[in-house]
Amino acid sequence: MKKLKIELVRFMLLFFFSLICLSVKSQSKMQDPDDFYLITERKISQEIIEGLKKTKTIFFISYSNPSALDTLKSVIQSTWDLTPIIFEDIEKFDFYSNNPDYSYFIIEAGNESSRITIDQYYLTLRYIEEINKKGKAKTIGLCRIELYPKFESYGVMNARNAEEKRKILHKSKKFYNYSPVILRAQLLAFKHNLLNNIRPREGKTIVDENLVQKLSNDTLYVPRSILKRYGTYSAKATSIDDDIFKHYPYSYKICDDQELYEIFINQKRGRYLFEFVKSSLTKFIIVYDLKDGKMIYKRMTPHSNEIKPKDLEKFE
Repeated sequence: MKKLKIELVRFMLLFFFSLICLSVKSQSKMQDPDDFYLITERKISQEIIEGLKKTKTIFFISYSNPSALDTLKSVIQSTWDLTPIIFEDIEKFDFYSNNPDYSYFIIEAGNESSRITIDQYYLTLRYIEEINKKGKAKTIGLCRIELYPKFESYGVMNARNAEEKRKILHKSKKFYNYSPVILRAQLLAFKHNLLNNIRPREGKTIVDENLVQKLSNDTLYVPRSILKRYGTYSAKATSIDDDIFKHYPYSYKICDDQELYEIFINQKRGRYLFEFVKSSLTKFIIVYDLKDGKMIYKRMTPHSNEIKPKDLEKFE
């Protein structure tokens, strides 16, 4: 009888685990006819790119901590050169979001399933394709840059309305990977894709054909700010020990934001930048080449939320 109970418990655990896996798998293949979540690959026509170049681009921010924005704004201005850039408080969203003279960078949050809560956060550039008869804009999201949220960002899904959600998302220091050098890398990679007329699929794997040669002959810079982990049932993030990178076979250096800024922006000697992003139930390991302005490595791993030795032992 005892053996039967054990087998029954094992069966029930396997059954519920299978349901969860199937549900998450269905989310990755979900149909998105309105292209709201920007998770699928999309060809970006030259007509759209030329239309974008005729706009002024708003970069929505929050002025709740203006002194912290100066460096970020300077890096954005020096990186984004396809359109004139204007910084505006997120409270002015309604004024610009229905005006086709403007495109806009904005942080968005998406819940991909009504059955399982999967909150994801990303930065996108929206281009207004047309204004309907009711005066509402139809937009195209030209990129999806994954953001690694701090715990307080998760509460945005309980915001009372869209306006409150936007304000919460654009308060400073809500994301681990929203810093000047990382943002520069992200914008350069986005611009590279855009000028190649493509918005890649969210989970697309990227492995540069000369990846090992490149990494073995230069230093990989690692932002300390993104070395965070959440326990399975914990709301508190803890730091990942620097020793995890002893599994990386080539030269690396772990730096704080100020040191990265000096290396990449002031001295302009840094080239390769590591990024780790935890996005809901999924993690991304990314390597940027800032001199060529593109990603040279990207791998998405479902059902994993921290850096593991095998992520660093070899890139292939």
